[in-house]
Amino acid sequence: MDWIFRAKVNRVIDYRSLDLILDLGFGIKSRQTVFLSGYEVPDKFQSAAKSCLIIAVGGHRVICKSDKDDTPYYNGRIYLYESINMNNVYETVGDRRLPCLNRIMINSAQFNFEPNTFKSNITSQLNELK
Repeated sequence: MDWIFRAKVNRVIDYRSLDLILDLGFGIKSRQTVFLSGYEVPDKFQSAAKSCLIIAVGGHRVICKSDKDDTPYYNGRIYLYESINMNNVYETVGDRRLPCLNRIMINSAQFNFEPNTFKSNITSQLNELK
């Protein structure tokens, strides 16, 4: 079963996990570690991939779609509120099309997670669409 929550990124733990504060509704919040599903990063690029995650979501509000199973953690997909001008990164969440962080990170692998390239691409796209 999929669970969809509004969330705030508390911190980026590593190249594929985020510490989120989930808004469960009715004023109830839950702090959870969410592992981004769907991509792996070679050891030599993990530090750069973490930097890219910090650039993309550090301190921002996001939407978390997770599949809670019997494990003590969430595997999930993270969606940004901001629109970005990248091909093949949008997914439907409820009745909205939102950019999926998981797909953005997969696309960034083609640049070997080079943080400066990632930052300039993401920053220019966010500024362009404001």
